[in-house]
Amino acid sequence: MEGFLNTLDFISVYFTILLLRSAVLIMPVLAVILLLRRTVLRGRVFVCGALWSMVIPVLFIGRLRLFYESELPVRAMIWIQSMAVSIIWVPRVYMSVVILSILISIFRRIRLTHRVKKLPTETVCGMSVHISDEKHTPFTTGLFHGHIVIPRVILDECSEGEIRTIIEHERTHIRLKHLWVFFLWDMVRCLLWINPLIHLATRQFREDIEAVCDYSTIKRTDNEANSYGKVLTHSLRLVGDNPHESGFPAAFARTLSFDRMKRRILIVRAYKVYSTKKVLTIGAVTVVLIAAVFVGIVSVSYEKNIPIRGGSIYCEDAAGIILSDSDGSVILGHSDGKIRIDGRKLLEQCPNIKSMKGVIGVGEGGYMKLPGVGGESGQFGWLDPAEIVPEVFEIDSINEETIFDRILWGL
Repeated sequence: MEGFLNTLDFISVYFTILLLRSAVLIMPVLAVILLLRRTVLRGRVFVCGALWSMVIPVLFIGRLRLFYESELPVRAMIWIQSMAVSIIWVPRVYMSVVILSILISIFRRIRLTHRVKKLPTETVCGMSVHISDEKHTPFTTGLFHGHIVIPRVILDECSEGEIRTIIEHERTHIRLKHLWVFFLWDMVRCLLWINPLIHLATRQFREDIEAVCDYSTIKRTDNEANSYGKVLTHSLRLVGDNPHESGFPAAFARTLSFDRMKRRILIVRAYKVYSTKKVLTIGAVTVVLIAAVFVGIVSVSYEKNIPIRGGSIYCEDAAGIILSDSDGSVILGHSDGKIRIDGRKLLEQCPNIKSMKGVIGVGEGGYMKLPGVGGESGQFGWLDPAEIVPEVFEIDSINEETIFDRILWGL
């Protein structure tokens, strides 16, 4: 039980360090995104939508070498590690909020999907949809199988063409995997919950993804921008703009204010016929850029397990370490449960070792998860002074790997 609790604490410390660094460094990334979408990229709907993908690599920057090896101001990020290691309640609280937030987000989606499945279904414009008697904007839920929900008031008051456009809009969300995009964004918010900017940027993020869906729907339905805007305003008038009127979560059944709808319609009015090839090119360039950023991050980051070279020899009689072999010239490594030692160099550096009394221990190798954040101490064995010879010899390693050791290695 103690090993399990210690492992949980270590996992909390390790991931808190990584996530807190990401939470700090995502601020300039979000600031750049918000600035670009309002300035040089204003009106470039698909580029703005793709721009948000730059948030993803930030989650993987916690192992950058420059945090430890650079004289730049980012060395202040070491403070995060010191705090997480020395004040154990900090990582415990942080990771508890992360886990609770993720569970709540998943639970809300599951509960909503179950609730939607209980609604009556009708075939509308050749598509099976769920019909709700409440007032809310049409929405789609379900990651693996999209369920479209349309309020009955829209079916009663809108024309067939308007209904067809509304349903096509929701089908476009499903086709473009926007439900997964929204889910991943919520997961990023859960992981970096301590940063208020990522919560404040959610509205802009949703607006850009919604704009991508609007443009795609206009193209697929051969609507004119003005007629599509009229569908939006008509549907808003029918469902109202009171965010508390609908019983569905606002994250899914968005009850838009007229202010926000006005901004959305202005974007729709700026619609120009676009080339599908150009959009695919934007997507391909985005994927290449993200891949390049990931490669760059990996190239300047520590590996998952940082090996520790060499080892140390200690003796109870000498009350501590009698040899620290940081370069691995004496303790040569291990294989098949054996630790190899260069006896000649050992005798040169510790000429009195054969006459020492008490237990002599040998520790070799191991790894760290981050500099200063331990992982595993490596191999350990007992050394009999009588066995020391002026050549390479081996002693038995008594390490027994546990499931907790394997968990830490795989993090």
